[in-house]
Amino acid sequence: MMKKARTILLTAILLLAAVSCREENLREVPQNLRCIIVEESLPGNICNLGEALVRKYAEDSNMEVTFLHSDSLRFAQDSLRTGSADLVVAPEHHEHQSGILCSRPLGDGTVWMIPAGTASELRRLNTWISRLISTGEYAALHKACRKGKSVNLNRISPYDEIIRAEAERIGWDWRLIAAIIYNESRFKNEVSSSKGAAGLMQIRTRKMSPDSLRIPAANIAFGASYLKRLEKMFTPVAADPTECIKFTLAAYNAGEGRIMECIRFAEQKQIDASRWDNITPLFPQIPGFRGKQTIAYVNKVMDTWAGYTRLYPL
Repeated sequence: MMKKARTILLTAILLLAAVSCREENLREVPQNLRCIIVEESLPGNICNLGEALVRKYAEDSNMEVTFLHSDSLRFAQDSLRTGSADLVVAPEHHEHQSGILCSRPLGDGTVWMIPAGTASELRRLNTWISRLISTGEYAALHKACRKGKSVNLNRISPYDEIIRAEAERIGWDWRLIAAIIYNESRFKNEVSSSKGAAGLMQIRTRKMSPDSLRIPAANIAFGASYLKRLEKMFTPVAADPTECIKFTLAAYNAGEGRIMECIRFAEQKQIDASRWDNITPLFPQIPGFRGKQTIAYVNKVMDTWAGYTRLYPL
């Protein structure tokens, strides 16, 4: 009788241990992986590679992944500690922080960071990284990102569905609108500027309340409509659709009145004002407008758009 009781007790203990172990594993592997890409000191192709690798890891682990881009390593590390993020892709050389574990270096100057309480997850990460490198998959992804080739990624941000819908409505490439949002807010809906611009597309208008501008769908819809209006304004002026996009981006950043003023100034100088690069050298001559920020903005959005075009399907 005592032997049977001990057998029953041992079986119960083993079952409880198995359930506990299973629950622990479920806690360690989130169904939605929240990842921050730290762009500080990282070139664009490495940021793209970081996204590609994390997407691959999420696919292999049967998880969804949500990305956030940040210029601040401290913000990313704090997000890990507070539970706002599950994984951070960061530069390899950084000051060691308590409460954070780092993976083995990936060979591209980055490491992956996770909360310190997930030691088994760190082992899983390192095992996955080692396998990816040994099979040659890592080299293939690295080469594709370095040369700007597609690596079949599917998601830029948590707002892709809204962006796609609005892009279709105005007849734009959804990746261009995503590039604008990235450069305006890094996909952070809570961002506000000192001039009162708010939300994903940094909208400033009296037509919408501040609370409405915090609604992603409303913010993106308003921004897309404004972009379409600017496009129509500059279509008669621009030499081709690409030049029209550049003028539209410039006006989105500096204001339509300012960019039209620059175009008229160039025309007065008998300079072909139908091309963006023709008028930018004249900006220092225009009273009250140096234009450096706007030139940088246009270049950044165009570069981001080109990167998205290479990595994400239409």
